[in-house]
Amino acid sequence: MRDDFGMLILSYGRPDRVITWDCLRRRGYTGRINILCSEDDVTLEGYRQRYGEAVRTFRREDYHGKFDIGCQTNSMKGVTHARIAAWDAAKALGLTWFMVLDDDYHSFQYRMFGKRAGDPSIGYRGYQVRNLDTMIESMIRFMDRTKCDTLCMSQGGDHIGGADGHVDIRLMRKAMNSFLLHVDRRYDFLGRFNDDVNAYVRWGNLGRLMFTYFPLQLVQTATQQNRGGLTEMYLDSGTFSKSFMSVMYMPSAVKVATMGTVARRIHHLIDWDRCVPKIMHERHRKSGAAI
Repeated sequence: MRDDFGMLILSYGRPDRVITWDCLRRRGYTGRINILCSEDDVTLEGYRQRYGEAVRTFRREDYHGKFDIGCQTNSMKGVTHARIAAWDAAKALGLTWFMVLDDDYHSFQYRMFGKRAGDPSIGYRGYQVRNLDTMIESMIRFMDRTKCDTLCMSQGGDHIGGADGHVDIRLMRKAMNSFLLHVDRRYDFLGRFNDDVNAYVRWGNLGRLMFTYFPLQLVQTATQQNRGGLTEMYLDSGTFSKSFMSVMYMPSAVKVATMGTVARRIHHLIDWDRCVPKIMHERHRKSGAAI
């Protein structure tokens, strides 16, 4: 793996359950990995005992008040401080490219049309990535050529619906959960909750390019099932507060709705036609129209 790239795993309160670390190595990633923890984490020594010099720390107080928290609380709980601190951690590590990940991923997959051994049916399925180094190099080349601000992998829910249970999309103007970043294309995450959604609707509305590439998919522990991290925050405040924060940042394009088929829950719903600017191909320009 190139020496100007590294993985930053954000983790809090669960040094014995950094599932992503082992997953990266199993899937063929050979590069640098660091775990970013806040100094107020009472389990910090547990991280240091397990991961030694790979642990990097930051002080929440150094970032509090320097970004829009989106609410009137003085609480510094949440992942937003860590995601913003990741930019400085990457620069301190001498990285040019870096990927910010949560700590609960147990699989990285290619989403392709085909079938599995022993299953005669054909459809869109997930196939395990065998060489993450190659996959990441391809993502970096894409970002380098397009000059986009971030490129993310899809999640399972992105693929629900469509023909043969597959949403036929390659790129979407969203950026959640995993972030491939360049140190010189910095942007702020926003809000105490839903900071990634708040960021891509706000900055996307202003013309910044933030993408999810659908044929690549990560698989993580079900929401609110892995103890620690953000789980306690979501259980404490409920998903309405989390989703409505994105409405505050982009009320012209985001609303609160329900999602799911059996256990329905509150979630944000984005109207992409109203959220981000679109550049049409020149072939659609009327003859003689001013440029």
